[in-house]
Amino acid sequence: MEVIVRDLSYSGAKVSVFNFLESSGNVEIQLYFTEKPLRINGSITYKRKMKNESYSIGIIFKEMDLKTKKELLSFLFITTPHLLNKLISNRDLSLEEMLEAHLRSGVFNSFLE
Repeated sequence: MEVIVRDLSYSGAKVSVFNFLESSGNVEIQLYFTEKPLRINGSITYKRKMKNESYSIGIIFKEMDLKTKKELLSFLFITTPHLLNKLISNRDLSLEEMLEAHLRSGVFNSFLE
């Protein structure tokens, strides 16, 4: 199921989805930073129905191997700041337009299984 990542940290993620299937609470999130997805196991900590009929879902990540930790940290602290700096340097866009362009870039395309 495709989701939109709204918040991502080293310990978890907040995602939005329109068609949420009831789950046992354990999920695998696939983050597409590169061509090969980063797969992280997690547990659903909350699910809230939003006004637009979507769901906001909180996921806490479970233990990760060293390679996965390195890839996630690299994305959070190297790739994302670099992309945001690149967007900010384009002064022709408003902050809202820059964030929209970043979201459209596909960096945060993710899937839950």
